[in-house]
Amino acid sequence: LLMKTDLPAREIAETALGIAGDICVFTNHNITIEEQDLAE
Repeated sequence: LLMKTDLPAREIAETALGIAGDICVFTNHNITIEEQDLAE
């Protein structure tokens, strides 16, 4: 999906986890996303 869109990686991850939460009984919509600052 990353190669097929202009969305940033965070939005792709949020969307993917939302889809997983919708279709999987073991996944819910309570997510925590940690980001690294790669500018250093």
